[in-house]
Amino acid sequence: MLTDFTSGKLANPAAGQIIEPIAALTRAARERDDWLLIYGNDAHCPGDFELAVFGEHAMAGSPGAAVIDKLSPQPGDLIVPKRYYSAFTQTDLDATCRVHGISRLVVTGQHTDCCCRHTSYDAFARGIKVTVVSDATAVYEPFAADRYQQAQDDALHYLRTYYGAEVTSTAALVQPSAASRPRSPGRPPAGSRPREQRAERGGADPEDDRRAAAGDADGVRGRVRHGMVLSYLQAAGSPARIRCSAWSLGGTGRCDSEPGRGLCGCRLGPNGPYGGT
Repeated sequence: MLTDFTSGKLANPAAGQIIEPIAALTRAARERDDWLLIYGNDAHCPGDFELAVFGEHAMAGSPGAAVIDKLSPQPGDLIVPKRYYSAFTQTDLDATCRVHGISRLVVTGQHTDCCCRHTSYDAFARGIKVTVVSDATAVYEPFAADRYQQAQDDALHYLRTYYGAEVTSTAALVQPSAASRPRSPGRPPAGSRPREQRAERGGADPEDDRRAAAGDADGVRGRVRHGMVLSYLQAAGSPARIRCSAWSLGGTGRCDSEPGRGLCGCRLGPNGPYGGT
């Protein structure tokens, strides 16, 4: 939910009604150990193909590309700048989903029949289950004219029909469930621990090393089961270990995992398809 899509160059009158539902979802997600919040934000550069259709908007570094104050990212949230409709296209979202073992993607934001739809397809194509929040998504009202609700319903129907998406509501998602765990007292949000605490080497978690040595694979992978991507976007799944620098946020781009210490999941690793090259 960027400034240009709410009050700027591509202001959408329908955006106002989804701000509070998204805010409620982000508050609930941040209170759980098993959710990861991901912002998929337009950050365009001159010459981007999309600008030929919609004109210049959400240019990287401009005020129009800033998340609105009511939904500002917090420590522990992940930001995925994007230059195409889908938050997966030429971004590191695929790597993020693999690192954190995301198995379910909860999609919110704008627009249901554009960025949300393209992101949902790319998640579907990767075997990730898609959940779309009906009262936390919106189509572009100026394109829908006097048939806004029909356009929104049609967009949700498409996602349900072709991608098997679950269409749900904010109220249904924020209810506690047996599959969700409140954040442990004193434990920071998933992914927010300082690098020196997260990584002994190459992003590995010291606690994960202890669990791995004890053969406790479930303990290593069982921290994050759900999450969210704000297209905006919200993401869900159980995280794999970050075992090497290639997977580390801000890492070196090379794999330094050791054979026999477990799969890091990195395509460059000794167990990956590129064999450590």
